[in-house]
Amino acid sequence: VCCLINNPFIPWVSDVAEELGLPSAMLWVQSCASFLAYYYYLHSLVPYPDESAPYIDVNIPSMPVLKWDEIPSFLHPTTPYGVLRRAILGQFKNLSKPFCILADTPR
Repeated sequence: VCCLINNPFIPWVSDVAEELGLPSAMLWVQSCASFLAYYYYLHSLVPYPDESAPYIDVNIPSMPVLKWDEIPSFLHPTTPYGVLRRAILGQFKNLSKPFCILADTPR
């Protein structure tokens, strides 16, 4: 084994790789646009829908404006999947561990 590959739903793989002295890469199985949406949400870089304004659009630099219903459903303030949101956002806290992120792009 020369490298471990993880995804947002198994964030502990980066920790195991680090303990074993192996490099790790993260396989982002959604689009690059969704990656940016989660990243900007986690770091509060742009306003997102919240309890007080659930229908605002999201304006991420270098992307078309995302209507409130176009952002990942886990980021909506009323999502019933709060556990999954925390799991995905938890992976972003480990982004300093993988040496690269493998992502799906349209080109």
